[in-house]
Amino acid sequence: MARVSVVIPTFNCAQFIIEAIESVLNQTYKNYEIIVVNDGSTDNTEEVLSSYLKKIKYIRQENGGPSKARNNGINNSKGEYIAFLDADDIWLPTKLKYQLDFFEKCSDISVVISNFFYFGEETLKSATGFERRPHIWNIPYYGVEKGYNIFKRNIFQDIIMETFIHTSTVIVRKSCFKKVGPFDERILAEDWQMWLRLAKAFKFGFIDKPLVNVRIYKESTSRSLCHEDSINHGINMIKYLREWIPMLSIKDRLLIRKCLGRYYFDLAYQKFCEYDLIKARPQFLHSIKNIPYFKPFIYYISTFFPIRWIEKIRHLKQRLNLF
Repeated sequence: MARVSVVIPTFNCAQFIIEAIESVLNQTYKNYEIIVVNDGSTDNTEEVLSSYLKKIKYIRQENGGPSKARNNGINNSKGEYIAFLDADDIWLPTKLKYQLDFFEKCSDISVVISNFFYFGEETLKSATGFERRPHIWNIPYYGVEKGYNIFKRNIFQDIIMETFIHTSTVIVRKSCFKKVGPFDERILAEDWQMWLRLAKAFKFGFIDKPLVNVRIYKESTSRSLCHEDSINHGINMIKYLREWIPMLSIKDRLLIRKCLGRYYFDLAYQKFCEYDLIKARPQFLHSIKNIPYFKPFIYYISTFFPIRWIEKIRHLKQRLNLF
């Protein structure tokens, strides 16, 4: 029986899917199965996969989104561990080896993530994913050995504050899904929500070695939302967490309110900078209701000023470097 089941959901990604599969076939660790779930692709995905059908378990489903595809892959897996790989990303050859070694060294961890590289845009090649998310180094951890680290605490709150986990780096003990359930097929950012659920229940380890190449291109998910859509998406996700309120601590609930207030402020400030004061005003008010402090209140009051006053105030603010 394969020890690791690699789940690759794909939708209209024929131009990249073979590179993803080959990156698994090139792993130095060999005890795995590859499960490719075609989420109703309308391009030539089936054609390009035809020569790989003896090397992969191929599943085709009607289009239902990546969460449904991942759940389908998990349900058809036989491995002790589930590893996720997006169809446009590439694993480095030692990815599974390092992560399985970590599980062997530390039987109390249930999820292992890793550092990663971005590629596809010249401007993204200068830093790893963790370097672009320095928040991760503020989370208390201890080193098992060089590069192998375990978070000392439940990282639920840290993931809410900043999403530093990339799906293609994650490997999970399959048994964890019996406790936290499947990916939620009703929402976007289902991966972020899953990491939150896992973080509530299990211990995470992380490897400070880039083991994945994360592709960035115009149509990729990480580039598909404009700034405003991204903020609205964050607001909807934080609101969704309220379904968990009965099981969350007071500290968690306060953090959720703080994050929601921050998202509302970002959305309001964007509208404010565009001098769309009518749309900015209720967003600042939402921000104040969640995090009642000085800055959003001042901006809220400013939305009642004439635009020419705001222009003068902004100019003065820049000169004096105020809030």
